[in-house]
Amino acid sequence: CGFATSSVHDRRTRKVRDLAIFHQPVYLFVKVKRYRCWNCSQVFSASLESIPPNQHYTNRFCEYLYELCEGSTIQEVSRKHRIPYTTLERIYYSIASKKAKER
Repeated sequence: CGFATSSVHDRRTRKVRDLAIFHQPVYLFVKVKRYRCWNCSQVFSASLESIPPNQHYTNRFCEYLYELCEGSTIQEVSRKHRIPYTTLERIYYSIASKKAKER
């Protein structure tokens, strides 16, 4: 509704995958505040710049996957990084369309 609020409803921990370190997957556990709007009773989370809403991967990890797919197939990258094919396909085409609009 656009009503400004600072009333914290609760906190949740999000598990988000990031770039690997020494070929080991890295998962970040990020505590996110959730707010309740007193005007419309909606509950919403604070937005994070490097992690899109409802996504389990950081932006830089998605960019990394995109670059890998440029030199390989989506299927190979999906197997190597243990990411569902359809998820990786969605990430790839989402970034590809953003890059096409920038040109």
